Amino acid sequence: MEKTSQLFLKRLDLHCFRNYSSLRFSPSSQSLIVGGNGQGKTNILEALTLLFTGCSFRASLPETLIQEGRLSTCISAEVFEGDKKSFLKFILEDSGKRQFLINNKRSSFSSLYRQLPLIVFNPESLNLLKGPAENRRWWLDHWLGLQEKKSFSRDFKKALLQKNQLLKQVKKGFVSKKKAQALLESINEIFVEKSLHLVKARRLALEELNLFLAESAEFIFRDFKGENNTIRKNKELKIGLSYTMKGQEQDSFIKREELFKQNSSKRLFQEMEAGLSLYGAHRDDFKVFFQSRDSRYFCSQGQQRALLLSIKIAQILWLFRVRKNRGLLLLLDDVFSEIDKHLIFNLLQFLNEIPSQIILTSTEIPSFLDKRKFQVFYLNEGVLRKENTSGRKNESSHPTP
Repeated sequence: MEKTSQLFLKRLDLHCFRNYSSLRFSPSSQSLIVGGNGQGKTNILEALTLLFTGCSFRASLPETLIQEGRLSTCISAEVFEGDKKSFLKFILEDSGKRQFLINNKRSSFSSLYRQLPLIVFNPESLNLLKGPAENRRWWLDHWLGLQEKKSFSRDFKKALLQKNQLLKQVKKGFVSKKKAQALLESINEIFVEKSLHLVKARRLALEELNLFLAESAEFIFRDFKGENNTIRKNKELKIGLSYTMKGQEQDSFIKREELFKQNSSKRLFQEMEAGLSLYGAHRDDFKVFFQSRDSRYFCSQGQQRALLLSIKIAQILWLFRVRKNRGLLLLLDDVFSEIDKHLIFNLLQFLNEIPSQIILTSTEIPSFLDKRKFQVFYLNEGVLRKENTSGRKNESSHPTP
């Protein structure tokens, strides 16, 4: 079988982004950015996330991403596949207008993201397990985008918007309930169809991840030391992701879907009173089970972190075994302060077998990290310096004063 070249991020340039007037970062296959708190380590990873996905892992308004006193920010990068080079650019204006270009031609984020997917792990990632249901729905629909199933989420959102607009008009008295009922029944029929299509796509995505989750969890949880300082040995892991439809968690999925179809028309009067849609895919959730119990309530902090790493690895396995991706960009932000070193060691050992590019950030160089494999960069007051093989720091890596 013909060997394909790995996609690789060669260079990142930031202009007027957050605390950076100008910064150039040329990562290696495994890079570690070291700097104190507040120096801008996370900003570099956020810029990469914006460039590859079009959104930030932080709750950020456009004006907070642009350096104070500037009207726009530009994030650009060079990506290589063998000898083939692609130039990427993301421009964000203070008005909120954004442009994404590949080789100076307008494009979409998804076209690049599918080729070089990006997996992020940072302290906020635990909100996937501990946070509200909307976090899990967002993560799951984002994952569908990587599977080229974004249309399910997009079509449902259009149907939801149309239904909610009419419900709001009814609540405000602009349209009578009697007049709106026939129109709502027609709109609701489309809404139910799109909702169930999205539910089925989400369910399938979780079921596919479950196929890899057992394998990834076995790898991460081996020699796992929990808060009670005990190490797991020879104990079967029971881990899984399970989709739940609001108000119908205990029924079988076939029954849940049938009940949703039957009851959706009966709930229209209740929704007209509320002025918004109360049931549907926008209200659903999924649970992460550990040893057959809901991880939100029965897991320690350490177990939740290990679970989250297991889910990330299951995604990676899916990307390489099912999607046959030629590269992966993994961003690990300040994980050494949040996660047991044994878990990180297991993760890095696992990634040795995967054609991936890794960028880590930390306030210091961990003692267990193999510096022979990692290129170290020091960040201080907006200046990024590369450590050479002798352990000394090279000159500033950003191109302009």
